[in-house]
Amino acid sequence: MNNLNSEQMEVSKQDLFNYYGDFFLLPLVWFADAFYIYEYSQFDFFVFLSFFIGFLVYGGVLEYGFHRFIYHGRLKSIKRMHLIHHKFPQAYVSSPPYVTAILLFIFHLIFLYLLGYQLGCAFVGGIAFGYFWYITIHHMIHHVDSDRSVILNHYKKEHQIHHEHAKQNYCVSQPFWNSLYRLF
Repeated sequence: MNNLNSEQMEVSKQDLFNYYGDFFLLPLVWFADAFYIYEYSQFDFFVFLSFFIGFLVYGGVLEYGFHRFIYHGRLKSIKRMHLIHHKFPQAYVSSPPYVTAILLFIFHLIFLYLLGYQLGCAFVGGIAFGYFWYITIHHMIHHVDSDRSVILNHYKKEHQIHHEHAKQNYCVSQPFWNSLYRLF
């Protein structure tokens, strides 16, 4: 891994709000969705199933798709930001929380319309939890010593393959999707 020099680390630290903002925003989304379901509906098997499917859709479609086709795609500004992460994995590079807020708002509009309020909130809550899982795992991969954790070490090895071979292993938080997508 390349390390940041002190000047680059200072620039990176100026981006801490963007980097850590989603760690605060995403739990607010879950609590709002859970509160709605609790207050106006009920938690049942289909709510939990919708949440779980939303979580899987995040990893298998959104995380993989964004990483492969947007972060490694043709939009130069986004690709440049992501390449900084590849060159300096410990840099605090992230999109701002308002991007997450806008996307979650759009997902709420779509899935509340398609699934109704109860299942739509659960589904988008699963997506939000999937993204929170991703940013947590990704942060730990690059900023926490993994020697004591078999699970974290597994995630770290899977993600290191992506850093060494940028056309592989686009899914960080649910690495089983990488094996599935390699079949196609």
